[in-house]
This record gives sequence, structure tokens and C-alpha cells, in this order.
Amino acid sequence: MNLNEQSTAVPVDLLRLGLHIHALDRPWVETPFIFQGFRIATEQEIETLRAYCRSVYIDLGQSEPAAAEAVMAAGKRQPLHTEQIGSPTHEALKQRRVPEALRECAGTLFEPTTHPDRARFGRLVHAASNIRDAASEAVRESLLRLHQNRPLNITRATRAVDQMSRLINADASPSLWLSRLQRHDSYLADHAANSCAIALAFGASLGMEGKGLQCLGLGTLLMDVGMIKVPRETLTKKRPLSSGERATMRQHVEIGGEQLAAAGLPAEALAIVRQHHERIDGRGYPNGAGGDSLPRQALIAGLADSFDAMTVDRPYRAAFRPDQALQELYRSAEETFGSELVEAFIRCVGTWPVGSLVQLDNGAIGIVVGSRPGAGAWPTVLLLRTPDGEPYRKRLLLNLAATDGADAQVNARQIRRALGQREANIDIGKVVAREFGRGRRDSGKATEAA
Repeated sequence: MNLNEQSTAVPVDLLRLGLHIHALDRPWVETPFIFQGFRIATEQEIETLRAYCRSVYIDLGQSEPAAAEAVMAAGKRQPLHTEQIGSPTHEALKQRRVPEALRECAGTLFEPTTHPDRARFGRLVHAASNIRDAASEAVRESLLRLHQNRPLNITRATRAVDQMSRLINADASPSLWLSRLQRHDSYLADHAANSCAIALAFGASLGMEGKGLQCLGLGTLLMDVGMIKVPRETLTKKRPLSSGERATMRQHVEIGGEQLAAAGLPAEALAIVRQHHERIDGRGYPNGAGGDSLPRQALIAGLADSFDAMTVDRPYRAAFRPDQALQELYRSAEETFGSELVEAFIRCVGTWPVGSLVQLDNGAIGIVVGSRPGAGAWPTVLLLRTPDGEPYRKRLLLNLAATDGADAQVNARQIRRALGQREANIDIGKVVAREFGRGRRDSGKATEAA
């Protein structure tokens, strides 16, 4: 048996450190594992595999020799199933779609057609754009009022959250797509609107609705208004903050909480403002609360806040790719937001979150703009560059989960890897702004290049 050419099905009770997981007995998107294919490095990964799978496919050639030998020896006592990597059976396992009943953040916009209606998507993006602008303006108004020592008014913010909730319940893709748009002069307002959209999409995917979802959106949208009282030079530092500067920055929680309480923010939303920086292990602030004492909504808001903050450039570091941000959230889950919540978030946004810059298996480059329910590993991509590196003359939406047409499976494309904006010389914010009418639309690489 040539270990380099074979994939072996192994019951999860035989797993051990050092084995290379090549495939699962279920779609990757149904599990918390971010990347398809990895070598087991921790006991926690084994426990997670056992929780989600009955058996997995091992690439023995990429496994550590001792681990491969041990599992094969165990297989003599408990028969293993071996098949050629690339065989029809193996490829069918890789291509198996997630059950349609699985609820995702992505909504229902991208149905099975290979090339979804770009005009329809554009109309929804415009609607989402107006609502996102309303949310950003509500935050800017609150920041200005607080800066001028005037009482806060949450009416405008409440209206914006209600509008965003209705749109996200219909389909989250357009709102999450716009979360990649950042104006350099209004980070606080844009970050608040983005975090709100992410939190609402996640909350809705968990079954939240009505007043609970509204409070989640309100608390997330307004959680950082106290930042306006933090000296600008502290917020824009390109080096780590001193202990004194950190203490000053952390005062934004108390400042915002006091002002929003006076403005009549509902208690459920106020708890988010006051606790969105607290963490499971008690190392958050302002009170170092942890464990079961933290409201779930505060953890959801903090998770959305962290994900959006990691995926934009900051004065002290470059932006994470969305998949890298998910990996970081997963790595620190036990200490921050809890494994159960982080794993649910990863299932919600999918293997390739909206806004991910990706290269397909034929070399073409595009941006993930959404997905149909249960197809997080096969999203819909806005094609930017051909396999030859040239800009597409006509930008198309390509649904990787498409099942229509006789050639849908024959010509199916898959994502090969994620790309960084600098690596690809593509500014995602400019693409978002120009592609659907939020700014002047140019042709060619000028639209894409940073």
C-alpha cells in the first residue's frame, strides 16, 4: 500500500496526534474547523472531531510516521476502509453539499443558478447601503452630541437597527458585503455599523428575534460612543499603549454606559455597552467579570466587534484576512467568547466569509459576496481577474454551489486559497464602493488596485 497515494477512513476513536485529516464524513462547513485538511496537533482537536464525526479520512503520507504506523496497526484489529485519493467515491465525499435545512447567515439570495442575477443583488446592496448609512449617521450624531456634552438621543439609532434587522432577516449577504467598506475619516461610525450588521446576522442565525434582536443591535451599534472622549492621539498610536493610556482608553465603556443609561437605552442593550469588552476568562474590562456571569448578547457583540476590528487596517497593524480572523477567534475561544459561541459564529459566516478575497482552482480571483443557506464552503464570488491575471470585461457573480445545467458539476470551481489585499494588489473597499454604485466606477485594474 502506497501511503502517499491513499486516503484511509478511520473511526474517530482511533485518532491520535500527528495524523493528517484529509476529509470528513460530513461537509467541513458543518464543523468548527476553518481549513479543509490539517494535521492533528492537540487533544482538543481530537475531541472536537469525535463530537462532530463518526469517521474521518486520513492522508497517511502526510501524517507523522509513528502516528500512521500506530493507526494502521490498530486497523488490523478494527478494519479500515482505504480508497485512492481522487477516486470517484473520494471526490463525491469532497463535493457533498450541506443539507439545505441548515440555517446560515448568508440568507437565500443566491439560489442554485450558476450566475445569479447581478442586478437583483445590486438593488439589495443599494437598499443595504442606505440602511448602513443611516446606522453610521446615527452613531456620528451620538458621537457629536457626546463631544458637545449634549444629551444622547437613541431614536435615530433604534430606527436604523429596526431597518437593518428587517433587511438581514430577509438576506444578510448585502449588509455583510458592505461591511468591507471603510471610510478612513470615520472609523468609529463605520466600525459600529459593521459590528451591528455582523451581530444582527449572527443573532438571527441563533434564532433571536423581536425585542431581543433589537437590543442586540442597539447595544452593538452604540457600544463605543464613549470613545469620543478618548484623546485622538491615544486612538491613533502606532505603538503599544502605555498602562496609563490603556486605562484612559478603557474609560469609554463607563462614559458611554452612563450617557446611554440617561438616554433611556433598554437595560438589555445597556448590558452590552457595559460588558462587551469582558471575556470568559475574566481578563476583560472594566470589571474583570467572566464565566456564566456574562450575558450571551454581550459576548455576541464582543465577538462581532473583534471580528470586524481584526479585518481592517489599524495604525498599529495590518488587517487580518477574514479567514485568519476566524482562525484567531477559534484559537482563543476558550479564554474569550467560549468555544460553543465561536464555533456557531464560524458556521454562521462560513468557511469563506463575505468579503474574503479568494483564488479559485483555475487561478481566477474574486471576492466572496454571499452564499446560499448551508453552502458556506461554496459561496458566490464576484469575479475580478481571469486565470491569466487580466480584469474581467464583464464582472459576473459565480455561484460555486450551483446545481443547475448539465455542465454545472463538470465545470464546477472550488476555492484554492485566500489572498491578502496587498498580495493581490486589490483594494476591497474600492471594489465595494465602485462596483455597486457607491462611488465612481472605473474599468480595469484601476477599480481594484490599492
